Amino acid sequence: AGIARNMNELEGVMPTVSEDDASIHYDDLTSNYESFSNHGNIEEDKEAVDTIMDFAKRGFLKECNSLDECIQFLGGHKPILIKFACITREQSDSLNKTWKTKKRIIMDSKQSKVKAASSRKFKGVLPRVTDAAHSALDLLEDRMPSEDVEMFVIDATDAFWELPLHPEERRFYVGRLLNKYLIYLRTAQG
Repeated sequence: AGIARNMNELEGVMPTVSEDDASIHYDDLTSNYESFSNHGNIEEDKEAVDTIMDFAKRGFLKECNSLDECIQFLGGHKPILIKFACITREQSDSLNKTWKTKKRIIMDSKQSKVKAASSRKFKGVLPRVTDAAHSALDLLEDRMPSEDVEMFVIDATDAFWELPLHPEERRFYVGRLLNKYLIYLRTAQG
């Protein structure tokens, strides 16, 4: 995540950005475990809670039943708590002429100051729709008259959770929900 560890392993794999140094040192991060609360009323939203707990069942988050268990899993480090939130949007389905409710779970690394303690040296590049069109045109241009061009799409179901989070940095990504500590085992993307 670029907090306690540098990410030099990505050199040459991902495009670099101009040096974006952390504005605070990670040793200065603290959490108040007594007064901590998530955004909104997420703990009262069964669908949101079920979604987050499903992340734990799928192995993206480590569930701990107490602060002591959490600290032990983190190698003796106290966790920095990040807040969960649920954003609800109404979305029109023009085909069926109905409205759908879409919920998105987010984590707030800004309020905990984890974001300020992170440095960014690389940027992820996502494909654009025009990339597929340009690729198809390139293939059509290079083919023989008797050849067909076929394309397929690969959809990574859990792309958000693809990158593991280094054990040294897990202490900076811990949520609390229903008195359980949820340690991120994967680097949250997005």
